[in-house]
Amino acid sequence: MYVSILNKKVKLLEILAEGCHTHPAYRAKRSATGNCTDCVVVWTARQQLKELNDD
Repeated sequence: MYVSILNKKVKLLEILAEGCHTHPAYRAKRSATGNCTDCVVVWTARQQLKELNDD
């Protein structure tokens, strides 16, 4: 189970590292507006990573 959580964290960190190709300055500090799907994916990854780190 611990390995699966680490793998999920790695995948989420990869999404955050790649970021949005359209908006390279967006780092998911604030929520995405919903106009750009890549920004929404990055925002969702950040939220999921935050939830995993809180546990």
